[in-house]
Amino acid sequence: MQAKVWVALGIGSNMGDREAELQSAVVFLRGKLSSMACSSVYSSSPLGFISENFFLNAVVLGLTDLVAEELLAECLAYELSRGRRRLSNGYADRQIDIDLVFYGSRKCVSEKLTLPHPKWNERDFVFEPLREVLTRDGMEQLGSIFPAMPSPSPEANVKKVLRPLCI
Repeated sequence: MQAKVWVALGIGSNMGDREAELQSAVVFLRGKLSSMACSSVYSSSPLGFISENFFLNAVVLGLTDLVAEELLAECLAYELSRGRRRLSNGYADRQIDIDLVFYGSRKCVSEKLTLPHPKWNERDFVFEPLREVLTRDGMEQLGSIFPAMPSPSPEANVKKVLRPLCI
């Protein structure tokens, strides 16, 4: 077993009962992470494809003893179990999406995994919830593990809509 590592995961849903899908994902992640902290839930329009279905998004931080590739594989299997279908030609509506955004300070590019997650710092629905969690009491020390947050955009495409999923 390896030493525990702080991770950040982005979760999102734009189909079905979106809040329930996020809650279910948090329950799933409780089995993989300890010392969890969750952002509030944010609403955002789809990025990379056209849909009338807005997303609900959140970020979950926690400690894991799984290696990054194992954690990613477990998240992909969970998505599949919830009805997620990946299209080879791009983005589409989805019940649940779980992205491994950071795995400690690890950087890698492989066929199956890129860390940090590509374009995380261009996605308001990732960095705004992440900034929220990292500015909470007791979480500030994690700012040294993860890269610097981009400056808030006055034209941010996200809006906080619900309380944190877990405290």
